[in-house]
Formats: sequence, structure tokens, C-alpha cells
Amino acid sequence: GSVSSGADAVTVKLRCVNAQVCTVPATVTIPAGQSQVAVPVTGVDVGSTHIEATADGHTASTPVEMETVLPQVVFHSLDGHRTTSSVRDDFSIALRVPGAVWPGSAELVEAASIQLDLVEQTPAGVVNGFYSAATGGNLITQLTIAAGRNSSGSAYIAQPALAGSYRVQADVAGITSGQSAVQTVAAAEQALQLKPYRGSKIVVGKGMRSYHRGGDSDLSVQRIVNGSVSSGADAVTVKLRCVNAQVCAVPETVTIPAGQSQVAVPVTGVDVGSTQIEATAAGFGPGVVTMETIAPRLTITNVPATLAAGASRHLYARAQVPGAVWPDHQTPAADLTLSWTSAVPSVGTVTASVRWNAGAGQSQAATFQGVAPGATTVTVSAPGFVPATSAAIQVTTP
Repeated sequence: GSVSSGADAVTVKLRCVNAQVCTVPATVTIPAGQSQVAVPVTGVDVGSTHIEATADGHTASTPVEMETVLPQVVFHSLDGHRTTSSVRDDFSIALRVPGAVWPGSAELVEAASIQLDLVEQTPAGVVNGFYSAATGGNLITQLTIAAGRNSSGSAYIAQPALAGSYRVQADVAGITSGQSAVQTVAAAEQALQLKPYRGSKIVVGKGMRSYHRGGDSDLSVQRIVNGSVSSGADAVTVKLRCVNAQVCAVPETVTIPAGQSQVAVPVTGVDVGSTQIEATAAGFGPGVVTMETIAPRLTITNVPATLAAGASRHLYARAQVPGAVWPDHQTPAADLTLSWTSAVPSVGTVTASVRWNAGAGQSQAATFQGVAPGATTVTVSAPGFVPATSAAIQVTTP
């Protein structure tokens, strides 16, 4: 009366009472030392029947009821709501068996083709078809679910041409069919937004360029579609302008790539003051943001607290822009020359001037040389920058 393993393997004969409803293997084997083995069941046609199991020397199993049902078509990743500027909508098809213990895990015995169609288009011509790729590619009308799988690869619904609605229909050859939920398309009202990474304005140092690395940028211009930041099917060339060119400079244009929602805007501080940056593009509402150029502060790094007379140390200058999102990461827009001085040259000397290359995070090295025991400081300066003076450097007897 209990499920148990046994010393010998058992060959079990299986039968679907109605072979028009299901099929099973002629036999399966319960291995020696085990109590059970899986029975794969294939649904043939809709209906109910029983599966029988017998084995020599064993009492026959009570037949188990089985039912073959029509699988449901599941549409994965349809956007649901689109605009006339939307990129192609990628989706895939899967089959689900309602009532099964694992309804999404049943697999096809043989590969099946899926005929795709766009139906209930209101008005006609909202979208024109399906593509094989997110960009480029070919028009297609079919997908395939491979044998041993329960889902297809992706198809891409074209960028909408009109506002309206439609459904996607999928006919799985010889198995089932289904329609998606209604997909709506709104007319795209597009605008531009100049967006600081944080806050409501951008702060740049005089002679410095705003920070941009990877996905982080002091300032970006974003594509707004119907009030939300959105990607679009087409690239957008954005014209930029600093209202007061004596305060800042920006590129004449930047381009938001097709399929993306934003692009970084590099800003150069020209002279101390406040102004606005404007962004415009054909067919888009304009964007504007406040910017401020301030005097950056120089800082000195790698300063020794003590140094023996006759020894040397490399010193470097960096800039800090208070109020910027990344105050220590703005870089010179053009090559700079920095002046270095020692307060007590008889104690220690420093390279008189060094170069700071455009785009570099710090200056080239200035060499501090210990001369005689005592204390001194070093100062670095450049036109338009707040100078920096180091902490005291104690030069000791070697």
C-alpha cells in the first residue's frame, strides 16, 4: 500500500485508452532501487480519456484521467501603449496549457509555424507589418516555435504611422490561435528637455568642461513624448545655444540616436556669470535650463607632511567646482599653464610652471625639492582660478 523502491527494475506497459486524445510511450522502466519514473504524455486532440499502466507480477494501476485542451497563445512584451514616434515593438509568442500543474512548461513535440497578422486596425494603416529586427531587417509574416520549446523568437511591429488601435493575431499551425489585447497608439506630442543630472541648474568652472563619462553627465538633452522621457524611432538633431556666449559655450548641435531617449551635452564655462542654455529641433517643443559659471578652486595633491633635505616629491594640481554634481571631475577645456611658488625657497623649491592638458583630470607633475631643514608651503595659481596653498611641509635633516 506504500510507494517503495525495489531491488529489480520494472518494465511498465502504458496505453492511452483513446489514442485520438493522447499518446504515451509503449513502455517505461522504473530503475532498480527507485520508486518511480516520469511518463511523458502527448496531447493529440481535444478530449478526455484514461491512461493505463500494467507490469508483469504487479497489480495494474488505477487508470488516471487525462484531458487534452487547446493551449492558450501568450503574447510576451507587447508595449500596450505606443505613439507615432515609438520604436518597433518587440514581442514573442508562447503557449500555455490552462489547468496543467506547470502551465507554461509544456513543450511542442514537433516544430510549429505561427502565422502573424494585424487585425482590427482602427483606422486602417495604423501599423504596416512585422519585421525581423529592431532596425533594418525584413518584413515577415511568421514565427516558429521549435520542437522541445514552448516559445518563439522575437518579431518587431513597425513604427506606427497613425494614431489608433490594433490587435496582433497569431495562428499556430494545427494547434491553436489567439489575439492580443488591444494595442493603442497616440499621436506623439514631442518636446525637448535639458536635464541636469541633479537639481535645476548646471554649474561649470570658468575654463572647464562639464563632466561626462559613460551614462553619467552633468547635462543631457532628453526626448519627451506625450509628457514622458521616451525613446523614438528616428534620430533627432538638436540645436543648442548659450543665450549669453560670454558665460558658456555648447556644441552647435548634438544628436539623440534612433531608439534612445537622450544624449549628453558638454558645457564649457567661458566667464563668471549666469545664463540659459536653449535646445530646439524641428517638430519639437524647445527646452531650456539655467547654467552658472564660477571660478574653480585649485587643489594640490600628493603633498608630503615631511621630507628630507635633498629628497623630492611630485605634486599635482586638480580643480574643484563647488555646486557641481561631480565637483572634482571637470577638466580644462583648453591647455593651461599653472604657476607654482614656494613660500620659503631656502627650505624647499618647486617647479615654476607646469602644463595642464585639456581634458586631463590633473596637471602634469611639479617637483618639490627639499633644500634645508625648516618649514614651507607651496602655492599653485592660474588666471581665473582660486589659488591653492598647501599645508606646511617640514623639511628635515637627511
